[in-house]
Amino acid sequence: MTECALLETAADYLKEIYNIITIHSSINIQYGTCRAKDIFDKIKIELDKLKIDNKRLSRAIDTVAQENTNRDLFEMFEEATHFDNEKFDDGALLISQRLDAALTSMMMKDYEKARESFGALLHTIQDFYSHSNWIEIGHRVPNKGIGKYEILGRYASKEMRTCIDCVGDACRTNIVSDIITENILTSGYFGLRVFGELFDENTKPIGKCSHGGVTDYTVETDARGGGINKDTSRSDHGHLHTLAASVAYNATKQILSEFWTMIGNEPFGHFLGLATSLQNFSSNSLVIVMDDTGSMASYIEMAKQIAIGIVDIHKNLDYPPINYILSPFNDPTWGPLTISKAPEAFVLEISKLNAHDGGDGPELYYHGIVDALKACEIGSALYAFTDAPAKDAYLKSQAVQLAKEKRVIITLFYANPRAQQLQKQSGRALMNTTDVIEYLDIIDGTDLPSVTGGVMMGINDQALNATSEYIIQNLEADKMATVIFAKGLNMNIKFHVDLSIKSLKIEITSSNFLSPSNFRLIKPSGVAIMPSPTSQTSYILLYTIPVGTAESGEWTLISSMHVDHTIQVNAISQTICSSAIQKEIIDSSSNVSFTPLINQPIKEETDLFILTICENLPSELKTGYVNLIDANNGSKILQTLTPIQISSTGFLSRLTVPDVNFRLSTVVQLQDGTTVQRGKKEIISPTSISLSIDDQPYFVLLNNTLLMNYTLYNHGQTPLTITLRVIDTMGLLSTDGFVKAYSLAAKSNVSDTIAMGAINIPDMNSNSTVITNPVVFSIAALDYKYDQNAPVYIKRDDVHLTNQTDYQKPTVTPSPLDNFAMSVGPLMIHFILYMLTFFVMLH
Repeated sequence: MTECALLETAADYLKEIYNIITIHSSINIQYGTCRAKDIFDKIKIELDKLKIDNKRLSRAIDTVAQENTNRDLFEMFEEATHFDNEKFDDGALLISQRLDAALTSMMMKDYEKARESFGALLHTIQDFYSHSNWIEIGHRVPNKGIGKYEILGRYASKEMRTCIDCVGDACRTNIVSDIITENILTSGYFGLRVFGELFDENTKPIGKCSHGGVTDYTVETDARGGGINKDTSRSDHGHLHTLAASVAYNATKQILSEFWTMIGNEPFGHFLGLATSLQNFSSNSLVIVMDDTGSMASYIEMAKQIAIGIVDIHKNLDYPPINYILSPFNDPTWGPLTISKAPEAFVLEISKLNAHDGGDGPELYYHGIVDALKACEIGSALYAFTDAPAKDAYLKSQAVQLAKEKRVIITLFYANPRAQQLQKQSGRALMNTTDVIEYLDIIDGTDLPSVTGGVMMGINDQALNATSEYIIQNLEADKMATVIFAKGLNMNIKFHVDLSIKSLKIEITSSNFLSPSNFRLIKPSGVAIMPSPTSQTSYILLYTIPVGTAESGEWTLISSMHVDHTIQVNAISQTICSSAIQKEIIDSSSNVSFTPLINQPIKEETDLFILTICENLPSELKTGYVNLIDANNGSKILQTLTPIQISSTGFLSRLTVPDVNFRLSTVVQLQDGTTVQRGKKEIISPTSISLSIDDQPYFVLLNNTLLMNYTLYNHGQTPLTITLRVIDTMGLLSTDGFVKAYSLAAKSNVSDTIAMGAINIPDMNSNSTVITNPVVFSIAALDYKYDQNAPVYIKRDDVHLTNQTDYQKPTVTPSPLDNFAMSVGPLMIHFILYMLTFFVMLH
């Protein structure tokens, strides 16, 4: 629903601003759903003509839709978020406040934060039509007071009976007739029960409606029997589902249109990624993070040459970067950032760098990384240069969180690793009273490049040409399909090449010396070849391998190099298959659905799934499997997951989380006999610790104190001592944030509270009503890392709701017969996955 509304609004914007009238004819909205890929493909054609990078719109939709879905993850039991338990004023206020936060973020040109706030408020708007009796009353248009700090109608009093006992189909008309005829709003009460355990202690007053569903225990109390939600066609009021979905869709379009009017054409264009000022620019930044301490003296000129070469490559692209960011770091200082629109001026700033200061070996690497990540655009490329360990690895979790949030791929050039001069401890961070030291040349799967899908490589005087070719190849990543991404020593890997692949692009990188004589391929015919690199240095080997028409099938890659190295096998192909970990959600309607997991999975967790979705297959999918590949040994398959449900374009598998870092490799077999293999670059890092930030969302008045409650969990079998760091960007905490150590016994948890004062917020100017920014919680232990953030909304004033001048009258007069006649096929109101909807109902 959210995706379709944003695509239709994008078409409206292109028509209004660019006079493009060819898209609307392909838009057919039915009950809040559409053929999203067809619409997006039409829009992409027009964006190519306008020289607007279509990834901007794609990422904007992704953010808004994901934040909508996340409300069921992080605010499942918040009544106002879902308009449950007759919390109409609280829900109306929440929508208006989040809209104000989005407006303030737009004013501050923080478009991503605006999208996050807007996506969150859409969830609540859409739930209003599914969870309340607005549709049963006879309304067929959106509530005009939503988003305007207005009371939404006449509400049932706490003493008023709203539902009666019912059984079976009689539950379709279980709302008291006077409630409907007198245009009185009510919503269902909800309490989740799973496996006999109550997760919500709220009780339903006598005579109130239940939300409904097999896990809603309130259906057992007066009024008994059924609920009134319309989330799916299988709900007790599911005969009204398509009506609720249609009105919710119109309400989504309406609030988007109102937001557009509020902020104006150009800002709304930035919100969608379609503004005229974005023409001819890519959606990302080019980021250089450079160590300029004294130890870099013999390398800094070489590093500067490589960095300038990277700039030269990017500035000549069809879509050059929107800006260029230079983040130098030293010890004990770092910065300042240079942010430039002009590549020539940026190159001049790089040229000015010189090696100076430092002295104790480890440097403030993560300070340089974090500052750059805060400033860059989504989807940016970050290249870092250093020759020393980091002494500030206490910022690593924040760097990982920022990189994941902004989808930044990090490439680290490590000059002359000095590992022999320093004692290593299996890649773990060493902790003392002031520093947390990490040896960056240990690539163990928890390193920043690996976590983000990047690589680390050495550099030398011969690196310029091969490095340039490597970067050029990776700039084509959006046109490439990854077949293999593996790391290790002495690897022997079998992989499938399908008919869509005409050549293989192979990249081998390392911080150690590589030998091309130790690499060979075996074709499906059994013929072994030892290819010659098209370009190489001591640390990079690049190959282009033609694939003949008769050479599809199973290949073997053999790398007998006795040093840690990374191998990427890529190919130009329109056939896409991607797998991702999914979290099962039992939402406030007792529906079972899935959404992407956004945090690290818990070791040995058994209630997660892998969702595989394919596009542009030459024939329908027959079956498939997902291999979990050891992140540090590309030859080792940890598990093979087979489907529990299959469709023509994808399948679902159940996951038991291993206790080591891993990557996903997907293999699908098609009806025509073709086998397609695709791999993921990103490393998945299971953990034994987790954190829940309770009572989200958080609102606090300016000059008041905010109390944030959280719970730390140790899921492992051994005791742990962990350090929690809490950092914010609004000055609620001190510059260094909040740090506290906890000792947790095996299989235990501890709850705590942190107090933050909302005083003298720098961005809270006279035009701000509500501002928002996340507070980042990071956990660190020797083998365990975890990070999560929670949005905090700061209000200038405690604004109250006002009455509407007159409450809306129902559009139609409903009757039970009308309700039966309006039943249309199954549909879900919640948007679950971006671009390809794949709903799976478990029975």
